[in-house]
Amino acid sequence: MAQRSRVAGFLTALVFATALPVALAAPASADSGDCYLYLKDNYFGIRSVHRDACVDGERGYFDDCVDTLRDFGIRHRHAVRACEWAER
Repeated sequence: MAQRSRVAGFLTALVFATALPVALAAPASADSGDCYLYLKDNYFGIRSVHRDACVDGERGYFDDCVDTLRDFGIRHRHAVRACEWAER
C-alpha cells in the first residue's frame, strides 16, 4: 500500500511539474513584425510605408493601419488581416 501511495504521489508531482510551465507561459502574441511578414508573404514590393502602417496597427490605430495599407496597394481583406496580426 505504501508503494502505491508513493507512486501516486510521484505521478501527481509529475503532472503538476509538466503542467505548471504551460499554465504560467505568456500567451502567444503578434506584433507589427508579424503584420509586415504577412504582407511580405503575400505581396511583392512591400516598403517602409507598409511597415509604418503595421506599427500604427500595433499601437492600436487599426483603422489607420487598414487605410494606409489600402492606399498603398493592399487588398482590403489582406489589409484587415495584416492589421489584425499587428493588433494582437
